[in-house]
Amino acid sequence: MSSKALAVIYYTATMAVFNRWLAAGIIREDELIKIEATIAQKYGLSERSIYRQNA
Repeated sequence: MSSKALAVIYYTATMAVFNRWLAAGIIREDELIKIEATIAQKYGLSERSIYRQNA
């Protein structure tokens, strides 16, 4: 599996956790947006990536 494919998998799994936190009221939507940008940067996803949730 390529490193890009792994990055997408890790990004998706990480964001699933934070989306659950949002649904549970642990974090706010504005916090999720900041978290998403940080996680996308960590895994090398561009702002226009089709895999990003808040792109």
